[in-house]
Amino acid sequence: MSFKILIVEDQEINSRLMDIMLTQLGAITTVVENGRLALNAAENHIYDAILMDIQMPEMNGVEATRAIRKLNNENNKVPIIALTANIIAEDKETYADAGMNETLVKPAREQDLVKTILSYVNPELLAELLSAGITTETQDNQLQLKQEAQQGKVYIDLEHYKDKLATSKQQMTAEMLSLLVKELPGFQNSINTAFEEDDHESLDHHVHKLHGATAYCEVPALKDALETLEVSIKKNHSKTTIKAKLKVVNMEIDSVMKSAAKID
Repeated sequence: MSFKILIVEDQEINSRLMDIMLTQLGAITTVVENGRLALNAAENHIYDAILMDIQMPEMNGVEATRAIRKLNNENNKVPIIALTANIIAEDKETYADAGMNETLVKPAREQDLVKTILSYVNPELLAELLSAGITTETQDNQLQLKQEAQQGKVYIDLEHYKDKLATSKQQMTAEMLSLLVKELPGFQNSINTAFEEDDHESLDHHVHKLHGATAYCEVPALKDALETLEVSIKKNHSKTTIKAKLKVVNMEIDSVMKSAAKID
């Protein structure tokens, strides 16, 4: 039983990772990079679920969700899952008011992504995965879902899924790192330019995007440096403080690119 998922994400690394994860489950995926394109897709195609990033150019995730909820087709009730790297209680209320069903914090763990999507589009398959020990859930829900699984509603070969999951991990990490290295010079230029021009909004945007991308690539030193910088930006620290943290980020970006060049 296949299901159609619309992935709305403007960062290539994040969208590619979710595409791989969901395709392994048998999903038919469509990937677009902003809310405007998501609305166009939802006007012309029916989906079983939508993964919606929040911060995007042209039309953000909240605006796109509100527009999709007003469509005159089945997508006005489709499950929409918000994707965001930063979330507070007020954000959740905003997303819910816009019509989003649930929120996943990026970087979304594979188990969380699979569990959330399947809970909406294929609960029987989720039950089978839970009973096979592939994902986690509370004890009460495990018991209920295992009982449902015993009814014989199985749609994929679980052993095949587990084998694919295990063998793809290294390949997936390598692909994500390759994409990151390709994008690092552009990110580095955008971040430094925004800092030099005192463009706080752009600086926050680019640091936020790169921070989210590094989460999947096994570059912990760069990820930590970006997280420290992002927190400093959001707390409106002095330009001198931000400059010092940006220096560390630049050093770590250079280190990742040098390491990648040696491998090539």
